[in-house]
Amino acid sequence: MKKNNNYFFVSRFRIQAIAESNIRIPGFKGFSLRDCFQQALSLYSGCPDTFAVDACQRCRKSGKCLYQSFFRASVPEDNPTARAFKQNPPAAFAFDPLDLSKSNYEQGDSFVFDILLFGNTVKYIKKLVDVFRLMGETGIGSRSSAFGQRGLFSIESVVNIGIHDQKNILDADNKIIPQFKPSLISLNSFSDESAFNHQIVLNFIHPLTIISKNKLLFNELNFNDIKSSLINRIVLLSNFYCNKSFQDVNSFFQSYQSSEGEITSAKLHLHTYRYSSSRQKKIIRYKALRGQIFLKNISLNDFKLLKLGEHIFIGRNTSSGFGKYILEK
Repeated sequence: MKKNNNYFFVSRFRIQAIAESNIRIPGFKGFSLRDCFQQALSLYSGCPDTFAVDACQRCRKSGKCLYQSFFRASVPEDNPTARAFKQNPPAAFAFDPLDLSKSNYEQGDSFVFDILLFGNTVKYIKKLVDVFRLMGETGIGSRSSAFGQRGLFSIESVVNIGIHDQKNILDADNKIIPQFKPSLISLNSFSDESAFNHQIVLNFIHPLTIISKNKLLFNELNFNDIKSSLINRIVLLSNFYCNKSFQDVNSFFQSYQSSEGEITSAKLHLHTYRYSSSRQKKIIRYKALRGQIFLKNISLNDFKLLKLGEHIFIGRNTSSGFGKYILEK
């Protein structure tokens, strides 16, 4: 097998929005963004967001439905990944709420959020622009006590964010530029070794949840836990969304498994996050970590892998933005 670094790629899009009414997004914003996205996508696809999995499979749109592609993706019975991992595919997207310091917006305020599209799901970006607009019409956050509706917003711009470039994908008439080609982020994007350092800090600016044997890893967390979680995630995303065979991708990343990297210290704090799900009509609680992890003896392969991880996140609830970190020297 010819080795290359293009087994997996991700595209990042930044949505600039304008509040059309007062908006309140309590708690961790990523939950509200994902919830709003799911409701808008179900409306766009013409199906209720409470569609059962088996109902999706029986639907005449099955295999061609945008909602199913993002929220009801299933593992083919002959897919070896299904037998190896015995789980549904990871989400084809992740939201990055960016600014966690502000939760209230008045009419006319602007706010931004990113969506990360994994592998070939970037082909849906033209349709997703319409879904983003529908998100604004559907509303986000807590319902207003005065009007009984969520905060409304409009889309001002959608920008494709690459490692070295940014480009607005909408023209002056707010339509997708026909010749638009997305910038893709892969391991090859981090070939500049001048940024490499053997000692780095993982600053988890969003909550982190890594589970092992049904237990949240906290004091027991080590570098191999982080690295294995990241590699397994890339392997699965490559298999399901990049049309790469599980065996080839897994074989390639075996060279990334060995490492002398280790955690020298950590400043992690346990937090409980509450989320009022409008779909499930109940309060959901998550325990997660926030803080810094200090690493040493990091190899160049480790560094590239961790740089890619900045754009796909690790652990659980990544589609809502959990597991985001930034590398610091």
